[in-house]
Amino acid sequence: MFETDKTLQPQLMAFTPRDLVSPESDIWLFIDLFESLDLSRFHKNYRGQGQLAKEPRLMLRTIFYGLTHGIVTGRKLETACRNDNRFIVLSGDLRPDRRTLNRFIERHQKI
Repeated sequence: MFETDKTLQPQLMAFTPRDLVSPESDIWLFIDLFESLDLSRFHKNYRGQGQLAKEPRLMLRTIFYGLTHGIVTGRKLETACRNDNRFIVLSGDLRPDRRTLNRFIERHQKI
């Protein structure tokens, strides 16, 4: 009679968040670009103490992608990292909160 909501039906095969992003999306350019960068200067700012830090490569590509797409505040980036498949893939599904994003930017402003 009616088509049902397909999002409620279990899937036969497992998939990753990357499968939900179109192969034509511009995020793949950002992923390739940031894989080729030497980020050793970012790594020097961390010590092996306390909570595990987010990988700088994932943070940078998420922040730069947001900036190029008009998302400039920590709150908007946080929301995107939780709800937008492109940002979920870029951030490695780590879902950084606004404080983590803002602290990262503050910590590395001079690099």
